Amino acid sequence: MGTIPYSVIEYYDHGYLIGGRYLTSNGTPVNGLIIKTGINGEIIWYKAFGENNDGSGIFDSNNTIDGGIIVAGTTHKYDSWGDPFIMKLNSCGESEWCRIYLVGQGRFDLAKSIEQIPGGYIAYVYYGYELTSTNKIHLFRVDQNGDLIWQQLYGQSDSLMWGADGNDMKVTPDNKYLINGFCYYPDSGLIVPKSLRPLIIKVDSSGTVDWELPWSNVNGESFRGM
Repeated sequence: MGTIPYSVIEYYDHGYLIGGRYLTSNGTPVNGLIIKTGINGEIIWYKAFGENNDGSGIFDSNNTIDGGIIVAGTTHKYDSWGDPFIMKLNSCGESEWCRIYLVGQGRFDLAKSIEQIPGGYIAYVYYGYELTSTNKIHLFRVDQNGDLIWQQLYGQSDSLMWGADGNDMKVTPDNKYLINGFCYYPDSGLIVPKSLRPLIIKVDSSGTVDWELPWSNVNGESFRGM
C-alpha cells in the first residue's frame, strides 16, 4: 500500500499537518490519511479516515480557533466516483463531526479547499462534470456543525467561457473569497477558438460574485496556460 499527499499546513506548534490518502499498489484509493509532524518533520501521530476501504481522501486541512482541525475531501462511501465531505477534528485528530454531501451520482465530486470563517466554514466544492461544463465551481457556506447554510455556483457570468474549473480558494482579510483556477476563453473580439486561460473569481461574504476574470490579455499580449 502507498500514500499520496494533497495538502500541508503549519500547525500551532510549528509542526505540520499533511493530508492525503492511502492507495493500493495499483493506485486504487483506500482511505483518507492525516499526518502530524514535529518542527523537523518527524511523525508524531497519524490517522486513517474512512470505513471499509471507502476510498476517502483528504484534499485540504486548516487550523481552527479552538485548536482543532477542519478537513475536506472526498469519499466513495455512497458513490463509487466520490462525494464531498467536511470533517471537524479536535487537537488530537479525533473526529467531532463529519458531513457527507450527496450532490450527485457518477461524478468525481470533492471538497478541495476549506477555511474557518465567523460562524462556521467556507468550502470550495468541485463537481466533476465534463471538460467544457461551467457547472463545476461551487462554494458551500456551512455552520459550526457542517450543516449547509448556502451554496453558490460560479463560472456563469460570461457565455464565452467554457470549462471553468478551480484549484484553490482563500479567504481575504475582509472575509471575501478568492478562487483561482482555469477556463477556456477566446482572444479578444473572437468567439472561437477558445484557449486555456488562468481564471480568478472574487466572491463577497454572502456568496455573490464581485468579478470573474479569465486572463485573456495581459499588457496587450494574449495570455494562455494555467
